[in-house]
Amino acid sequence: MKYPIPESALAQHIAVLGKTGSGKTNTAKTIIEHVFESGARVCILDPIKSDWWGLVSSADGKRAGLPFHILGGPRGHVPVHAAAGKAIAELVAAGTLRHFIIDMADFAPGGQAKFFIDFAPTLLRRMRGVVYLVLEEAHLFAPKERSGMGDENMMIHWAKMLATAGRSKGIRLVLVTQRTQSLHNALLGSCDTMIAQRMTAPADQKPVKDWLKANVDPATRERVESSLASLKTGAGWLCSGEARVFELVQFPRASTFDNTATPTGDGDAIEVRTATVDREKLRAIVGDAVAKAQANDPSELKKRINDLERQLATGGSKTDADVVEARQTGERDGFNRGVAHGYKLGWDERAKAVRAALESMSPGMSPGMQSLVIDARPENPVRIETRQQPDGKQQSRAVAQLDRPSAWTEPSAGRARQIDGGASAGDAELGTGGKRRILTALAQYPEGLTQRKLSILVDISPKGGTWRTYMAELRGRGWVEGGKDRLRITRPGRAVLGAFEPLPTGEALIEYWRHRLGDSGKRKIFDAVCAVYPDSISVDDVSRDTNIAVSGGTWRTYMAELRRLGIIEGRGELRASEDLFS
Repeated sequence: MKYPIPESALAQHIAVLGKTGSGKTNTAKTIIEHVFESGARVCILDPIKSDWWGLVSSADGKRAGLPFHILGGPRGHVPVHAAAGKAIAELVAAGTLRHFIIDMADFAPGGQAKFFIDFAPTLLRRMRGVVYLVLEEAHLFAPKERSGMGDENMMIHWAKMLATAGRSKGIRLVLVTQRTQSLHNALLGSCDTMIAQRMTAPADQKPVKDWLKANVDPATRERVESSLASLKTGAGWLCSGEARVFELVQFPRASTFDNTATPTGDGDAIEVRTATVDREKLRAIVGDAVAKAQANDPSELKKRINDLERQLATGGSKTDADVVEARQTGERDGFNRGVAHGYKLGWDERAKAVRAALESMSPGMSPGMQSLVIDARPENPVRIETRQQPDGKQQSRAVAQLDRPSAWTEPSAGRARQIDGGASAGDAELGTGGKRRILTALAQYPEGLTQRKLSILVDISPKGGTWRTYMAELRGRGWVEGGKDRLRITRPGRAVLGAFEPLPTGEALIEYWRHRLGDSGKRKIFDAVCAVYPDSISVDDVSRDTNIAVSGGTWRTYMAELRRLGIIEGRGELRASEDLFS
């Protein structure tokens, strides 16, 4: 029997819509069974009901089904943690495991959002090849009406990015929802194919009618709209603008186990035979990534701290490895702070001693060569030589430059960030603006930065007068050295900077720029280009995803600003600056 959905439609995003009991999950499973047989990769995100584990068993439950790996949930082959989104996305993107079900049913409240906002951007950036990504209960990942809870805004953002930019990265979405009215318009609008099964609520029918209005002729639209409330279970309107198909289809039953059927009898646990999975191999592939995520999860760290505190309160051993490590870390930090503070004080006192010596020289000194040794540090003195000139005036010069003695150990930039205390002596000279941000960025990268990356980090255009003024002063004071290919902070610059707060890097730097650009077309362009990094994307694709015409003045204005800031490069093909990600 030929599968009813054309291959051209399967190559696009698909939405499967219908009320509870309409057969939408069965329809979605037939899609996955079909693409599985063709050799496609599949990843299923199942947020709350564990609806998809039945894929691993036959329809009658007596034989093995498809060899999917289930992470998490009551039927999981290995557990999965809410903090493991990035690690799992790396495996999906690389194709390390080809067929995944991520069951989030056991996640704590907010866990689904935490997982997804780590998973989605990593998948977009690392994706290679093609994968079908199923979003079960898609309205939970991209709700139209926000509840204002936690990470919801970022979850919606990344769901929209998957819908608008994912196709060019090889991500083919299959959206499944019973709450069509709650699904964000951007996701439904990105689907070239819609399967509309029975839905009785007018609010759920409205998005379908709006989609039909934009894609089919009036007569076909009337037939679909008039029948939505009365469709039989398993029947649905297949509407594909890409394949030019608009017909009523009775979808076949899935060949795998229907674990979503309404329970009957006394509720005994279902015993079925499932596909064999090498759990040890799976743990070897996934386990390290999940364990690392758990180790970095704040709730796990807090639990460990609480355990240690209880142990100490009850007279527990004070040689516990964690306690010893914490004490050693505190001692190192204290030492580093002391060294950094002493270095600065020592430099200041040395400079004062040299100035005092120069001021104390008297015109009445006897003729000829004389030497004055300033004993700021005996092992590295500064010698000031004076010579009587024929006209009776004296000429002085410093034989040894004011430089850090070799015996003095300056703390590294990483340690310097741990310095505590009040305002530094450099506050009055640097202030809290651009000059301080420049020195801070250079202190974070002691090996140096290119002018472009430095400008991105501190949000100052290198083409403006402000940048030139700041750099002239910083170089003039001897706090910065080098050219635009490699700028570095000097030792005096590091000393005058004192303590500093780290600037954003990595994901935090990208989010900084998103907020910096605001809710504007510039941010839409920025998001579309960043989503495909390290690849480039054509201006036509960006224009389509952002609804900003390339031929218009608005596009030229936005692109001029983004290029001036150095965060986007290229003309016909656009690419995010690697300095945002390195």
